[in-house]
Amino acid sequence: MARFRFKLQKVLDVRRSFEDNAKREFGEAKRVLAQLTGALEDLIDQRECLLIEMTEHRKQGAIVMQFQDDIQREWQFRMDIRQQKHRIRKAQEELENKRKKLVQAMKDRKIMEKLRERNLQEFMESVRKEELRFSDEIAGRSSHFADKPKIGE
Repeated sequence: MARFRFKLQKVLDVRRSFEDNAKREFGEAKRVLAQLTGALEDLIDQRECLLIEMTEHRKQGAIVMQFQDDIQREWQFRMDIRQQKHRIRKAQEELENKRKKLVQAMKDRKIMEKLRERNLQEFMESVRKEELRFSDEIAGRSSHFADKPKIGE
């Protein structure tokens, strides 16, 4: 009996490899986005602590130099937060691109797997037909011999 051999197996293997790479890239992009988001949350928390500190300085009647320093630090936090939000937007765009690439790689792999499955079904059907033909041939021969008179009868 012949063995099933998918002629496009190497193509299917390459498509699976592309999908695996796309999954890794997507996971990395998600990790980067989560890291950037965490850093933004830290900046926001630090700015809030600074604002509380500035309120305390005002209550205590701090000198003008302290106010200028506090204002400068608060301005720097706002700039850092703005830059971090920009980085996050870029990371979100990158994540979306990686997601689209992954979806396409999955579709490509599924197409090849469906083709392989269809080829396998066709192969199994041809084997079944060949077995039926063979068994019909054997049955025909045995009935042919059964109809002939035996020697010595």
